[in-house]
Amino acid sequence: MTTCQTLTLPAWTSRYIEIRQDDLAKKTIDIHSRTLGLLVEFFGDVLVDEITRSMATDWRLWLKKTMMESTTCKYCRAAKSIFNVALDDELIDRNPFKKLKGTPPKKDIFSRRLIDESDVIAVMDHCSEIAPMVALCYYAGLRTSEALHLKAEDVTDRIKIRPRGGHVTTKQRYREVRLDYELNNMFEGTGTACNLIESRKHNLIHKILRDACRELDIEPFTFQQCRQTRDSIWHKQFPSY
Repeated sequence: MTTCQTLTLPAWTSRYIEIRQDDLAKKTIDIHSRTLGLLVEFFGDVLVDEITRSMATDWRLWLKKTMMESTTCKYCRAAKSIFNVALDDELIDRNPFKKLKGTPPKKDIFSRRLIDESDVIAVMDHCSEIAPMVALCYYAGLRTSEALHLKAEDVTDRIKIRPRGGHVTTKQRYREVRLDYELNNMFEGTGTACNLIESRKHNLIHKILRDACRELDIEPFTFQQCRQTRDSIWHKQFPSY
């Protein structure tokens, strides 16, 4: 069996992907694979137990030269998780990435651009094919992927959000969302609620939204900004907890 004295970072990269392949969602595996690639690019063939806390800090500084702070934090969080597994496997004595900053500065939710409801309604009236997507993001505060994959059967008196593929993450877990009156009678039938996957329009939703805003001569907005607007509205109406 390979020991930590002879296990190089590239070797650990291959082993990590092999042992975590069935435990993590595909998107998480992709992020961790990219993180491991960045680690190998910076550290080379170093032994995993030779990476120190100072070396980990140097890696983070190296990332910041070409990446935004939020992206740097994302890879730092992934590196912590990757080396926690190495710690559990007794390949290292301590996690050198444990103290790296992995949380980007919080933005004031009330400093976001708030999308005017009249613009939202105008887009929905102008472009019926993405109207359900816009409505779910604006009135229910769903993430773009949540709205896109929402099953019609999960829209009743409340909206039930289920983790795709059964993989629970910090941004993908079961929850229920209030069904505001603006969403009544908008979703019915089988399949996904927005029917964009079935119609093969799911890869075009952002372009369709941009085009609709341009044709209406209104300032372009995104599905994420719709969600952020709802988040800001709810924070003003209800206590945060």
